[in-house]
Amino acid sequence: MTTGEAPGQPPVVPEVTPGSDQAEAKPASSDTAVQTAVADSSETCTTPTEDGHAACMSITAPSSQSPYANGASAAPDAGVDPPQWCEDSQGKVVGTRTQVCQVGSLTYTTYRTVNGQRTTTGQANMIVINYSYGDTGLPTIAHQIEVSAYGGWGDALNASVDGQATLTGACKRDSHSFPSKPLKPLRSFSVAAPE
Repeated sequence: MTTGEAPGQPPVVPEVTPGSDQAEAKPASSDTAVQTAVADSSETCTTPTEDGHAACMSITAPSSQSPYANGASAAPDAGVDPPQWCEDSQGKVVGTRTQVCQVGSLTYTTYRTVNGQRTTTGQANMIVINYSYGDTGLPTIAHQIEVSAYGGWGDALNASVDGQATLTGACKRDSHSFPSKPLKPLRSFSVAAPE
């Protein structure tokens, strides 16, 4: 297990604060807001290759599929296990004083275009867990992302997942790592966690 660590600072681990560890939704957060965000999101697609292969990613309505259903478990390289209440967020931002979580859904679709005819060659349905945590005694916040395909078929299941951390404002990035990992097997998480 790894945890967020700033140079010269102790590791960042989630601080459970008695009396303030009941998760609550972000003010004005509702299912309607989640549905509006999903409706407003558009599909992002790659440019087809010379032989017509391409892929699209879209944010979808929060899945009723539990992140840990059907035997799914966190990857061995997980930073920390998100708290149980994180599983219930289903598209809403939910948090405590020192932890915040959002569970969302993505659909990854692969296709091939030949002579102007687009044919879907695969699709993967994924759950994404965004989890940030900190400690009131430390100036550092850790953020990790977990991705798991819970269903799919075809070429989409041959995909890999990777990423990079970006920031804005006065934040400073101490570390980031989300090396490329295969999307398969189903119901297993690929994790980007602080080093």
